[in-house]
Amino acid sequence: GGIAGVLLDGFDGGAFFSMGDPYLLGPLGAVVIGGTLISGGRWSVAGTMAGGLFLTLLVTVMEISKLPIGYEDLAEGLVVIGFVIAASVVRVSP
Repeated sequence: GGIAGVLLDGFDGGAFFSMGDPYLLGPLGAVVIGGTLISGGRWSVAGTMAGGLFLTLLVTVMEISKLPIGYEDLAEGLVVIGFVIAASVVRVSP
């Protein structure tokens, strides 16, 4: 993470407070879609990897279809919210 931060700093020409904001939804979405409970206690590496693959494919399809970036962010957020709601409705016992 530190190396990525230094590289991002060099790419943007300097550090500023909100430089990582565009990169927050993707990792969080991958973890939630992968089945990790927001309240904690249950997770899997394979699920997180599958969630990351699903989210990457979703974003790639939206970019190929030339949707405006606002719609892409909205769709990505709605998918994450949908998975959070589904996880709270369907409680799977460990």
